[in-house]
Amino acid sequence: MERFSRDETAATWYELTDGQTRSDGVVRAVSAVTGLLPAVPLDGDAGSDDVMDPLASVIDPDALDNLFERSDDGAVTSITFSYHGLSVTVDASGIIRVSPDEATAESPTRTRVPAPECLRETAGQ
Repeated sequence: MERFSRDETAATWYELTDGQTRSDGVVRAVSAVTGLLPAVPLDGDAGSDDVMDPLASVIDPDALDNLFERSDDGAVTSITFSYHGLSVTVDASGIIRVSPDEATAESPTRTRVPAPECLRETAGQ
């Protein structure tokens, strides 16, 4: 069962369910906040303003899913990025916080976050 809650700062908190990936949790949380439908893998444009841009347009979903599993020493505790004009923070405990992103609210920009060095080194193995 998905769990959402909101706080006084207009942030939405989403808790991952057992076995759910962080990338799936981010898509579900942002979809719930924006009212947009999750993107589906299609050749070409989805053709609808009601569909989210793919998560991969801002961050590598596989790297996000593996980021905390590869960090057993606790070096990575959270990551924050912008997606659909929202600030998205994913933490090591499986909590996703979605809040208004003041910097991108008027003019969203997309920044691709490369995989951390430790993931790039092991990806080819």
